[in-house]
Amino acid sequence: MRLDGKELSNLELRGVVEWVDNQLQRWASISVESESHMAPLDMSETLSDAAELLKHVSGQIRSSGCPLLKQSPLEDMSSRIRLLLERSHVLFNLPDLQIKEQMLESMGLGEAAVEVARQNLRGSDAEEFIRSVRCSSLLEHLNFRDDRLRRFTGDALGSISNEYRSTDQAHIKCGAKRVLRSVAERAVLERNLQPVEEAVVLKQARLKSRHMSTRQLLQKAPNILRRLKPCWAMSPLLAAEMLPLKKLFDVVIFDEASQVTPADAAGSIMRADQAVVCGDTKQLPPTRFFAGSSALGEDDHDEEDYDEVIAEVSLASGLESVLEVMAALLPEPYGTLHLQWHYRSRDERLIQFSNQQRSLYNNSLTTFPGASKDRRITLIRAEYDIGKTGSQFKEAESVIELVLNHIESYPNESLGVIAFGGKHAETISEGLRQEVMGGNSELGRWLESGPHKEESLFVKNIERVQGDERDAIILTMGYGRGEGGKLRHQFGPLNMEGGERRLNVAVTRARNRVTMVASFGADDLDPNRLRSEGSQMLRRYLAYAESGGNDLTAFSNVSEHPMNPFEQDIYDGLTKAGLPLVSQYGSAGYRIDLAAQHPNKLGRMVLAIEADGVAYHSSPSARERDRLRQQHLERLGWKFHRIWSTDWFHNREQEIEKALAAWKKAVDLADSAITFGSEEAMKSIDIERSDELMPSKLSIREGNCPVQPGYTIDKYSGRELDDLIRWIMSDGLLRTDQELMMEATRELGFGRTGSRIRSALEESINRSRSSTERPRRSWRGTSGVSSK
Repeated sequence: MRLDGKELSNLELRGVVEWVDNQLQRWASISVESESHMAPLDMSETLSDAAELLKHVSGQIRSSGCPLLKQSPLEDMSSRIRLLLERSHVLFNLPDLQIKEQMLESMGLGEAAVEVARQNLRGSDAEEFIRSVRCSSLLEHLNFRDDRLRRFTGDALGSISNEYRSTDQAHIKCGAKRVLRSVAERAVLERNLQPVEEAVVLKQARLKSRHMSTRQLLQKAPNILRRLKPCWAMSPLLAAEMLPLKKLFDVVIFDEASQVTPADAAGSIMRADQAVVCGDTKQLPPTRFFAGSSALGEDDHDEEDYDEVIAEVSLASGLESVLEVMAALLPEPYGTLHLQWHYRSRDERLIQFSNQQRSLYNNSLTTFPGASKDRRITLIRAEYDIGKTGSQFKEAESVIELVLNHIESYPNESLGVIAFGGKHAETISEGLRQEVMGGNSELGRWLESGPHKEESLFVKNIERVQGDERDAIILTMGYGRGEGGKLRHQFGPLNMEGGERRLNVAVTRARNRVTMVASFGADDLDPNRLRSEGSQMLRRYLAYAESGGNDLTAFSNVSEHPMNPFEQDIYDGLTKAGLPLVSQYGSAGYRIDLAAQHPNKLGRMVLAIEADGVAYHSSPSARERDRLRQQHLERLGWKFHRIWSTDWFHNREQEIEKALAAWKKAVDLADSAITFGSEEAMKSIDIERSDELMPSKLSIREGNCPVQPGYTIDKYSGRELDDLIRWIMSDGLLRTDQELMMEATRELGFGRTGSRIRSALEESINRSRSSTERPRRSWRGTSGVSSK
C-alpha cells in the first residue's frame, strides 16, 4: 500500500490502522459526552428562537465592527473600544448582547453566531443556515457512530450496481436454457408414460405423405404432442380450423389484439383456461378498408359520396376489437396494465409527435433522448400530377429515387416504404420492378434480402404495416390536386373514424429516421375542411416534419422541469469546471439530469450525467434504476456517468475531476471511427446472443464405466446395474426409459435384449429414477396460442 507516494510496510500499515481506530474512538467519546446534538429532529421552535437571537446579535455585532467580545484579542481592544464610544447606542446594548451570546453558547451555536454575523444573514436566512449546520452535525455524528454509513461510498455503491447489472443480465441469458431444459424433461417423462401416443407421433414423423391432420393428431396423441410442443403460434382463424373445440391450453396470448375482432377471438379463448390480451388501443382497429376499395370505383367521386362509402367500409364505428372489450371487462388497475417505456425509436423525436397528441398517448409514454442531433425527420415536397388523386406518378418517382439513394448512403440500414393508399403502393412497387428489369442489380438484391435477411425492403399500404419496423421509413402520401390545381381534402383511411390511429402506426415504424414525401404542405390544407381527427393530425405532422422534428410548440403540453437544489449544485460545479451542460435533457417521461455536449459540436450530446436524486429514487425497481435506464441510454449512443450524493458532499472536487475525465473519454469515443447505429456499436451492447444458448462442450460422463462388460445379466448385482444406470445419466442428457435401456445394453456388450435383461434393467432404471423427484404428470405450464 502507498500513502502520499510512500510505500508502507505491513508494520507501518498496521500503525496507520491503529491510529485511525484511536481517532474514531476519540471522536466517538467526545460526541457521546456532548448531548446537544441529540435533540429531536423536529426543531422548529428551537430554530425559530435561535434565528430570533441571531437576528439581533448579527446586527449588533456588525454595527460594533467586531466579533463576539470574548473572542477579541487584547491588542485590538483599544481600537474597538474607541469604535464603541463613537456608536454609543451599541455600547448600551452590550449587556443584552452578552446575555444573548451566552444563550447561543449554551445551545452550542456560538461559532454559528459568528458566521451569521460575518455573512450578515437575517431572519429566514439565519434559520436556514442553522438548520444546515445541524443537519451536517447530525450526518457527521452518524457517520462516526455507524459503520454502515461510514462505508457508504460512491465506489462501493458503483461496485454493487455493476455487480447487480452483470448478475441480472446473466440471469436473463440463462433463462432460455432453463426453459428448454424444463420442457425437455417434461417431454421425456411424457414419452415414458404414453408409449402408445409416442408410437403414433413417431409413425407420423416417418411418413412422407398422407399425414394426419393436426386436429386428428391431437385427438390421438393429445398429451405427448403438447409436451413436445408446449407453445403453439397461429392466427385465431387458423386455431379455429386446426384445433379441436375443447380446452387444450393453460393460457392463450393475443398479440396486436387491437386488430382482432371479438368474433375471431372467441374460438381461441374457448380453448384455454386463461387469456392474456396484448395490444395498443391507439393503433390500427379492425378494418376492411382496402378490401372494400372496389366499392369506391374510380377516383372521381364527390367528397360527399366518398365519405358515405368510407362510413360503410369502416368496422371501427360499429365493432370493437377484443382488446377494447377486455379493457372494458377488466378495468385498471387490477385487470389492465399499461407498459409505458418506448424502445423502438433510437431518437425520441421519432415517437414524440404521437406521444404528445391528446387523442393518442397524451404524453404518457416514457421516451429516451438520443445523443445525436442529426436530422431524423424530413419532409420532401414532390411535384404533382394534375387530376391524379389515387396515385401521384411524380411522387412515386421521387420515392423510387429516395430508395436508390438510401441503398447508396445507408447500406447497413433496412428500409420500408409506407403508402397512404393501396393504389399508390402498387404504383411504387411496379416502378421498383421496372427499375430491376431495366438492369439495376443492386436494387434487385435489396428487394430480395436488404441489409438483413429478416428485414427486406417492403412497400405496403398504411393498413398492412402494424407490427413492422425498419431502420428507415419513407412515408408517401399519394394524394394530389384535382382539375384546376385544387387540393381535394380526401385522405383515404385517415378520413375514417380511427384515422389518427392509422397515422400513429405509420409515423412510428422507424428506428432511425423518417422521410415524408408529399406534394403539399401543412399550409396548403384548410383546417375548416379537415373533418376527422386523422386528417387534422396529418396537418400537424406535416408541420412537424417541415421543422425536422424539432417544433412541438403548437400542440405540446409539456411544462418545464426545473432542477432541484442537489442537481443545481452539481450543475454549477461542473459548469464552472468547463463542462458544456444542458439540464433536464429530453422531451417527456425520462429526462437526463445533465447532458454534456461535444466541445466543438454544440448540440452533439456525448455524456449522460445522472445523480442519485429524485429520478433515481422514484424508480419502482432496482432493475429499472440500476440497469435498464443506463442500458437503454447506451443503446441510443450515450456514455453514462453516475455521481453519488455521498461522494459529492464529501469529495466535491474529486467528483468534478471524475466527471471531467468521463466527459473527455466520451468526446474521444464520439470522434472515433465507430459511429452510432453501426453494426459494431450494436454488437457492443447486445445482452443476449443466440450462440450463447449453444453448449460450450459435449456432455461428458463422470469417470469410467463402473462395470466390466462381457458377462451374462445374472452375473451383475443390482448395485452394479444401478451404478451403470447412474453413470450413463451423469452426462446430463435426457433419455426415455427405452433409450436408457438401449444405452445400458450397449455398454454391457449385449447384441439383443431378452426378457431377463429387460426385467433386470427396468428394475434398476426404476430405482435410479426414484432417487430423483419426478415432475408431476401434468403437461400444463408453458403453453400458449398467439394471434400472430
